[in-house]
Amino acid sequence: MPLTTHTQIMETGMGQWVHTEAMPAPDLAECVASLWEGYGELPPFTEKILPRTTVELMFNLGNPHKVLAVDGKQCDKAYDCGWLSGMQQRFLTVHTPNGSHLISISLKPVGAWRLLRLPLTDVTGRVPLLSSIWGQRIDSLSDQLLSLETADQRFQVLEDWLRQQLDLSRRVPDWLQHAASRLEDSHGRLGIQSLSRELGISRSLLHRDFREHIGLAPKSYAGLCRFDYLLKHPAKSYDAWLDTAEQLGYYDDSHLYRDFRRITGATPRQYWQMRSPDGSAMYL
Repeated sequence: MPLTTHTQIMETGMGQWVHTEAMPAPDLAECVASLWEGYGELPPFTEKILPRTTVELMFNLGNPHKVLAVDGKQCDKAYDCGWLSGMQQRFLTVHTPNGSHLISISLKPVGAWRLLRLPLTDVTGRVPLLSSIWGQRIDSLSDQLLSLETADQRFQVLEDWLRQQLDLSRRVPDWLQHAASRLEDSHGRLGIQSLSRELGISRSLLHRDFREHIGLAPKSYAGLCRFDYLLKHPAKSYDAWLDTAEQLGYYDDSHLYRDFRRITGATPRQYWQMRSPDGSAMYL
């Protein structure tokens, strides 16, 4: 069945960026949040990619990118083919020297756990090359993606590849799925003690299984859910955006300031002034 895709042309100070997104086929919806492709003939630029509640499986169909910081820590590594961005708690800094063409599978954490067949803490705060996970086999998939003409065709190929790779026999406890959904639906406002009581699960078991299947401790994941929602939430002004932050449990300016300094390395106002059109990054 053809996927339903949505294409948006984003205007930035550097030029035009074409973003195409598709929701996954029903049989993959438990594992995949979305598939997306971005393309832009842009001059060299550097951006901070901010943490989200997904694991990104990224294929680079254009020029190499250079990662200058991972989880807020300095590094200097070139990525030419593709990479996986595990759950992050701080920003990635990426330099794009000459245009960009990326296609990504945004995996729900449990989907990443089924795909990678290892504890998600093994990739938390890391950005490994796809070749370090799947070896040279991944090159043929990249070549196939490059040979196709449309984003829709590339999405179909990626979904077929996922169906072959996912270990759907790996099941997480139902209570853990419910716990993650409760934190996501509350945008991180549900207290972990309350969640533990609601589930009848000890906090130690909650902590252990979250780290295994989500890649973060429950409290850290709750904070990420809140931060992620705030970045996605549209607002017409900075003051309106601050009102949303207060509704999400950022009780005062200092609370919001501390979180943003820790996660983005910038103040909330700096983020607002430097944010990308979709709010997921900051242009430097």
